[in-house]
Amino acid sequence: AARAGGTMEDSEAGSDADEEKDVEEVEAVEAKAPTPEPSAPPSPERAPPRRRIREPVDLGTALGPDWDPEAPAKVETFDALKRVFDEADEDSDGELGVDDFVKAFRHLDPELRDAREALRRARSEARLSDSYADAGSANADDDAGVPRDENDEKEEEHDVSLFVNPALEAAVDARMRHLFAVMDTNAGDTVDWDEFSTHVMLTAKEMRDKARALQPPSRYAPPHEAQCVVFDKQTRHNDLVTNITRMPRVDQYATVSRDGSVRAWSLDDASKTATLRKKVNVGVGFLNDAAELPVTGRLAVACFDRSVRVFDPKAWSETGAFRALKDAPLCVAGWAGGKRLAPNKRDVDYVAVGDVGGHVHFLRVIDTTDGEKAERPGVGVRFEKPWSARDVHKRAWVTCLCYVASENAIATGGSDGCAALVDVDGREGGGHVRRRFTKNAHVKGVNAIAWSEERKTLYTAGDDRVVKLWNPLSEGPVAQLAGHEHPVTSVLCVDEEDQLVTLDLGKTFKVWDVRTRKCLQTFTDDQEYHPENAVGSLCFDPKRRSLVTASVQPKVWALETNVRGNVDAHAAAVVSVNFSKAFQRACSADEDGVVCVWDLRDGGRVFRFNADGEAAADAPVGDDDDAVAAHADAASGGGAAGDALKAPTAAAVISARLDGRGRRIVVGGGDGSVRCWNIANGALCKELFKEGEDPRARAVEKAASSAAAARGSEQNIASSSADRPETARVTGVCTIGDYPDVRFAAAGWSREMTLWDDSHDASIETPRRVVRGHQSDILFCACNDESTVLATGDFAGNVFVWSDMGERRAKLEPPPLPPDRDVSGDVDADASGSDHE
Repeated sequence: AARAGGTMEDSEAGSDADEEKDVEEVEAVEAKAPTPEPSAPPSPERAPPRRRIREPVDLGTALGPDWDPEAPAKVETFDALKRVFDEADEDSDGELGVDDFVKAFRHLDPELRDAREALRRARSEARLSDSYADAGSANADDDAGVPRDENDEKEEEHDVSLFVNPALEAAVDARMRHLFAVMDTNAGDTVDWDEFSTHVMLTAKEMRDKARALQPPSRYAPPHEAQCVVFDKQTRHNDLVTNITRMPRVDQYATVSRDGSVRAWSLDDASKTATLRKKVNVGVGFLNDAAELPVTGRLAVACFDRSVRVFDPKAWSETGAFRALKDAPLCVAGWAGGKRLAPNKRDVDYVAVGDVGGHVHFLRVIDTTDGEKAERPGVGVRFEKPWSARDVHKRAWVTCLCYVASENAIATGGSDGCAALVDVDGREGGGHVRRRFTKNAHVKGVNAIAWSEERKTLYTAGDDRVVKLWNPLSEGPVAQLAGHEHPVTSVLCVDEEDQLVTLDLGKTFKVWDVRTRKCLQTFTDDQEYHPENAVGSLCFDPKRRSLVTASVQPKVWALETNVRGNVDAHAAAVVSVNFSKAFQRACSADEDGVVCVWDLRDGGRVFRFNADGEAAADAPVGDDDDAVAAHADAASGGGAAGDALKAPTAAAVISARLDGRGRRIVVGGGDGSVRCWNIANGALCKELFKEGEDPRARAVEKAASSAAAARGSEQNIASSSADRPETARVTGVCTIGDYPDVRFAAAGWSREMTLWDDSHDASIETPRRVVRGHQSDILFCACNDESTVLATGDFAGNVFVWSDMGERRAKLEPPPLPPDRDVSGDVDADASGSDHE
């Protein structure tokens, strides 16, 4: 069937003849070739075809559309499969042999089903052609709608089976026999219903996980059905929303519209529906844009009556207005000035305004209430205008702007297709145009602009349907994103998710990965809106991980993470999970001393190493499949193959904590050892020795332990510590201070806390101080964010507060327990030296 020119009716004899012909032709060509001076090596024999890996057959999906892989325990689907299974079980013994299984389920093979469907379509088209040629024939009556009886159906099925490629039929039988062998777990040459149904559920899960692995890490889900209902006229806006802003102080969304109103909305987390909380009629025409003032939490609104008004979200009342603009403002941006920065220790926010004259204005919005009472009734802010930048876009409108924090500048976009950077407070004073991005700029007007502080990239989009990426120090764009079919109206940077969301006039959203600059998702808002069928604005809610859009009312698109089952997970109990701000990763440690670093976006494992005293420092393990398999063997006692990630033989890891910079992890073990590791490469940074411990004795003990393990000896190596191993257990570790003044602290069942200095250039640290005071085993050790105090808690319920240098400041004693719960007499009842042996 694979040979060119072959047909489905070719016989095996014809195939053999063709093969012999091919061989003869090859020999003839070799005979005619001139004989070279050195004898040519004989041509190697043709390698046999590689065996194709059989994909699992999902019988539930093949059964019909009622099967949902997300819910593999659907009763209707298993009832249908059970009926097919029972019909094939002719002797009613509850089991199927291989021949009965193949005969009953071969029609569910997707390849055979597609082939038969194609033959049915070809047969139907042929009958339709015959019906036009002979309108009075029986076939014409049949195609015209005359129902066929059961014999006709059987005859068609028989005819179809004759036309199907015999090679395909044989391949289907081989696949079904292979599937039968997989289901036959006990190799008894029969499959019962339990084996059959278990395999169906596991196959559905496997195919679902495989499909999820091919999906992007996150996708925006369609809105809830309740959000697709347009509110009444009193609730929704009567015209297009021009801006939606999240107000984190009150956990609400503020929308401004062309109908001249400001509305505040709250969101129900369960139903994802918005509820109108406040409606404010400003009393003017268009409201063109809005921005949050971060310091005071207020909302600045650009109005078409040439004013900028400020609203307080506590009561959504107007607290001030700036009316000294000569042209109507089109866009506004706000950023933090500072607390108690203005005269009389007033809070101040900064606002940039762009207008239809091509000018940019810089305003200071000073809070006069100090959070309590206004200086004048109804007036809570005072405006100052230090400068105005004239003709930033000559003979054009300033259509959009944003604040560039790292450059302390205002980025603007105009209807002339260009972008510009305006200094807020530069060498030449505020309002100086530092740079104009005119090289390879947009061929039409710029509608949206956004700045990514994390990527140091400026994004612009406009009527030419492309998104351009700019470096503030370069003249031309560094890249551009194409794919929209309509003018792009909005650009939103979501640095938390490494995403860029763009919106066009056709209500089409595109989600881009800013790292690879590839489109991750494209979706469209299919709902009809009036009076203008468009989406006016969008924002991102990091609290709910949702995209919030607005046309006449808010709509929420939740960001769903593609959670995948991870085969690289820990094989032992996880004792610690920490977040590294330096690497933006999660770091986990288990009892066997295996430390894993995870990517939070997709759950993938980035790196893994063994925090054992000798394994990780000498041979850190990378992220490869062989290491994963070796670790699985080691966890299950799989022999020598598990040496790649060998579990520590001395004692389990009890506690682990990242340092302040998130680059090293401090691990405390059950044998009293404390070690510091680099989570980027798995290297051992340093060992922290306790009071009275000898580093040389530790090395000798380690060598003796390794030798004993190699000989298979079960003898116990005595600890050099004066304490027994069970009392040396480290239950809490933490780091104090910030670089370069860093200290380590560890506490445990020895009822004492040890402090070490971080010398940075030393691989071995000895104690700086050992503090005592607990009469029971210490169960935890922690410090505050400022690293000014430490706290330790013991089994008896006492909490000791220490200074960062180890001076005891306070003892917090628990209240007495009721008589029926008093277990104080049971502490160390067996005199084992441990409170909870």
